[in-house]
Amino acid sequence: MVLLGFLAMGLIANGLYISFDIRGFELEKYPWYLELRALHYIHHLGATKSNLGMLNMGIDGLFVSLTWRIL
Repeated sequence: MVLLGFLAMGLIANGLYISFDIRGFELEKYPWYLELRALHYIHHLGATKSNLGMLNMGIDGLFVSLTWRIL
């Protein structure tokens, strides 16, 4: 069951990650999706040293790699 859970989360995370680059995606009407998209673009600035865990920001907070602003 744990392996199935990891597989499901991996598929969901991968689907969201791919959708961030699609304009007019159907989830754009939700604020949480727009926030994840913004964090995705911040992640790709520079050498991608921030916001490494796109769906779980707790790990980034623990390792001081979480940022909310564009540098």
